Amino acid sequence: MRPPCTARVSRRQVTLGAVVIVLTLLSSAVWARVTPTASGAAESGWSVSTVAGSGEDDVLLGTTCPSGDECIAVGVTLGDLTSGTTVPVPIVDTWNGTDWTYGTGAPLPPGLEGGLFDVSCVGTDDCWAVGTETEANGNGNSTGALVENWNGAGWTVVQTPTPSGNEVVGAFLQGITCTSASNCLAVGYTTDSNGGNLNDLIMQWNGSVWTIIPGADTGQTFDELLRVDCVSANDCWAVGNAGPAQQNPNFLPIYPGAVGDQ
Repeated sequence: MRPPCTARVSRRQVTLGAVVIVLTLLSSAVWARVTPTASGAAESGWSVSTVAGSGEDDVLLGTTCPSGDECIAVGVTLGDLTSGTTVPVPIVDTWNGTDWTYGTGAPLPPGLEGGLFDVSCVGTDDCWAVGTETEANGNGNSTGALVENWNGAGWTVVQTPTPSGNEVVGAFLQGITCTSASNCLAVGYTTDSNGGNLNDLIMQWNGSVWTIIPGADTGQTFDELLRVDCVSANDCWAVGNAGPAQQNPNFLPIYPGAVGDQ
């Protein structure tokens, strides 16, 4: 069995909208993978695969491998950060068993910008990627969640419900997992007009539509979910942050006491 792939991350603060994400990169996406020995044991260390990238500031944030010779990595290209302006556009890189190919084939709704943060596949022809939409030529704050589906031939934007609540303006979906073609969970959080987090956001796919489902009460004023994984359709864990004060939109702190939903 071919070992899974994962992005090698070096720390760097990159602003997407009003949220600064500590992640990878400058001009190309760097990948690392475990190399097994003939006996099947993993060697110590990693080998590196490199994606050409856009030549500007690219960030890979999520990856999944639906088969031994197909992997997908998603993220966002921010353009040239040294220019003082950013134009976020989704990245979808693909692995064919031999090479990585850089791509920006994931569409955006007309007049919007945005990026993808995580991806999950049921099979090679059924994958879901999630992220956020932002205003074009605006302040970069989120205007809503971004969800896209791969059908084996192309990516399409799929409509999701609009979160409601006091001061809610946008939404980030940070993590997704699918246990079958008729069951996926995506997690994240809603945001206000300044890009700060408000409350956790959980969406579920039933094979036909996405719906918002309530999360557990954390007992805190502000909370957010960042990743989710499922053992089965009815046994899932989501993790994130919760605290009495709103996340500062200029950085991504970790509050004492991580919170999980099951």
